[in-house]
Amino acid sequence: MSTAYRYILQKGSKKQHCPECGKKTFTPYIDTETGQQLPEQYGRCDRESNCSYHLNPYLDGYAKAVWEQEQKVTAVT
Repeated sequence: MSTAYRYILQKGSKKQHCPECGKKTFTPYIDTETGQQLPEQYGRCDRESNCSYHLNPYLDGYAKAVWEQEQKVTAVT
C-alpha cells in the first residue's frame, strides 16, 4: 500500500541556505498538488549532527490550516 503525502521534501540535489545555520544544506518541502515550495521555514537541514533543523508542515499545523482553508472555500462555492 502506497501512501501519498501532499507535502514532501523536494527531490534532487539542489539545496538552499538553512534558516538555522546558514549553510547551503537545506531541502525545502513542496506541495505535490501545486508543485509550489512551502514557506521558506519548512524543510530539513542535512547537517543532522550539527544543526538538526527540521520543520515539518504536518507537525507544525501548516497542513491542517491549509486543509481547513480549502474546506471553507469549497463550502462557499
